Amino acid sequence: MSKYIIKLIKTTTNNSNTIINKLITIFAQINN
Repeated sequence: MSKYIIKLIKTTTNNSNTIINKLITIFAQINN
């Protein structure tokens, strides 16, 4: 059960990082 929770947390973190990176990229393009 704990392995599943850890995997879920890692997946959620990866998804959050991807979204943040996309927002940063869009923001940088707007500023240029």
